[in-house]
Amino acid sequence: MAHSILSPSGFKSHMLCPGKREMEKGMDDQSSIYAEEGTAAHELLELQLTNDLVPRQWKPVKPPFVGENGAKVDADGIQHVKEAFDFVIDLMGTMKSKTLMVEQHVDPGITWMGKSVSHG
Repeated sequence: MAHSILSPSGFKSHMLCPGKREMEKGMDDQSSIYAEEGTAAHELLELQLTNDLVPRQWKPVKPPFVGENGAKVDADGIQHVKEAFDFVIDLMGTMKSKTLMVEQHVDPGITWMGKSVSHG
């Protein structure tokens, strides 16, 4: 999966080096086993948060969880995802709006040389 050019995880580096986007043009978007595991963990969190059968309740997962990319999330990783799930659910309880938006494209309106840089 291609990463967005101005993703939340890369925001700091883009703010510190505004030319980063241009410098990286044409370079391979390399990954690592850790990035693949993180992607699988995010996939598990998304599945849990959007589970329509029992909304906003954790559905037990037998380790390892295997993501669409083939990466595995072990029992320890699943526990970390559960903690993130609980955090999101607790946070939602404090908000006026109970609408949960998962994996939504958000354009912060940042432009670079007349073009939006928020998405690949």
